[in-house]
Amino acid sequence: MDNIAVTHVALLNPAIIPPGTDLSTVTSMPQAILKRMINPNLFSRCLPARLLILRGTQDTVVPDSWVQPFARAQHAKIFCFNDDHRFTHSMHKFPEILAQFFAETPRVTDG
Repeated sequence: MDNIAVTHVALLNPAIIPPGTDLSTVTSMPQAILKRMINPNLFSRCLPARLLILRGTQDTVVPDSWVQPFARAQHAKIFCFNDDHRFTHSMHKFPEILAQFFAETPRVTDG
């Protein structure tokens, strides 16, 4: 989390599970894997890098209830697409969005 050489991070439909999530409601993945996908530090400490999340609003794999709290905790910029988990219809838009994001000035941190 503290690698200052990393200035920008882009995530697509990040499956980062908020602490306190009832994992018993998720039946599509083994519980052992789900438990490893919970990292409380990602909700209590802001990464030193700028964070961009690309989100498919029709995603049936990663619930919005996971993405939104993570995005808020990280002060992330979110681009939402009316698309599925694989971004079947929107992938062609990514080069321009990513180029603009990676050209932004790095986040200023206290460290």
